Amino acid sequence: MTLFKIKYENQPLKMCLAGSIEEIMTVCHKKFNLNKDVEYKIALEDGTEIDDNEVLMELTKRNTDVIVLKLYNENVENLENTPHKIHQDCLEGKNLKSRNKTLIASTIATHMMETNNKTLNVALQFAEKLCEDHPKTFADSVGGVVWGDGVHTLKQQIYNKIGEKKAERNKRQDEHGCINFAPALPEDYSADDQEATRIKLIELFKNQKKNMEEIVDLMKFSYPTLRKLINEMDRNMQRIISDWPCLNLVDVIVDHCNILLEKNLKAVWLESLEKKCKVIRRYFKYNQQFKNESYSAIFEQCKSFEVLRKDQVPKLLVTFELLFKYFSEDCSHLWKFKNDDDDGGNVTQYPVIIIKGESIYSDNCNINVQIGEHINISCKDVLEGIFVNFLCYYLYGYAYPSQINKFMEFLQRIFFKINPTVVKPVSKKQKATSYDRTVFKLAKVLSEFSDDFHF
Repeated sequence: MTLFKIKYENQPLKMCLAGSIEEIMTVCHKKFNLNKDVEYKIALEDGTEIDDNEVLMELTKRNTDVIVLKLYNENVENLENTPHKIHQDCLEGKNLKSRNKTLIASTIATHMMETNNKTLNVALQFAEKLCEDHPKTFADSVGGVVWGDGVHTLKQQIYNKIGEKKAERNKRQDEHGCINFAPALPEDYSADDQEATRIKLIELFKNQKKNMEEIVDLMKFSYPTLRKLINEMDRNMQRIISDWPCLNLVDVIVDHCNILLEKNLKAVWLESLEKKCKVIRRYFKYNQQFKNESYSAIFEQCKSFEVLRKDQVPKLLVTFELLFKYFSEDCSHLWKFKNDDDDGGNVTQYPVIIIKGESIYSDNCNINVQIGEHINISCKDVLEGIFVNFLCYYLYGYAYPSQINKFMEFLQRIFFKINPTVVKPVSKKQKATSYDRTVFKLAKVLSEFSDDFHF
């Protein structure tokens, strides 16, 4: 039996103990809750398919590290990554607007690039299968009159999207690591459509039981318009939040930043909590350099709450207190404690986690991320508060406060894997770098301390 790491779509990596491809598939069906009617395959991270047990075992012999395998399916019917409404329209045989067909083509192009099958012939196979299974949806038609089966049109849309995505991946990030900072409004998106969508979103936000799937889909459609408003130099934050109240919802913030940075940020964050926190905690706990009262007090407080809570959350949270201690930075610029009688004074103009509770370790805290007087995002716990707080810096383009600059850069580079290489201007006596030297030093030491620490 051999240990593997399995990567599937946007889900966190899963560990798998197996001795054959068949056993890997059995474990994956359980861990990822896969569709039994769909055929899945495994490949290396570069897209090379593994379909032979002898080849798989030979790879394990030649690699001392745990092998990462990608799980994917070749079912071109799979449109699960498209917005729910579009997916449903396909299943019901409805004719789609051209922009929605373009979105499907984009989804397929992404899948083709992830599986390293980027040829025109593969695009044709996808188009033929979709047009065969959904003739009414993908047919070339004008006013309800069918002119053609739509295969050539869809094939070309898919292939064009592959070209666009290749160009996007090759283009240089900005100095913050953003990819889709200011996208142009697609030609088939009208200003009237965008305004109608905004009004619809306000109505959906007012509902006590919110349809988050529909809200996220519509916010995705509105992304270019919203980015333009957010990027304006003289923007009015009160007006933006009033016109786009869904920006106060965690799911919307996460999806927006996923597009902005072209990352599955929730998956990256959860994987980092699982892998990085343990290494950081052990480094500070067992290194003689940190055997003093201040570090010991941090560990003792963590342990007392670990006993009270009877879970592992304090062990994750203590990581962030240790980092603040190491960088000699003030954590009150990340989180602030308030009681019910607080009048709300001292509002900051950058994201801050507001905690109503005894400690960051308490399991009954009320958590909100607040920016100024107009943005107030409810979070389920402190860990989600840290996650959302960080995303808000990217969403709205705030600079890190000088009081926590090192901590935030460590979070950015190590926990979120955002590593722009654009050089920062520094004094003439120093060499220009794209990173803070203290942050780099700690990251370097941690990577040498444990093989489990990768960034």
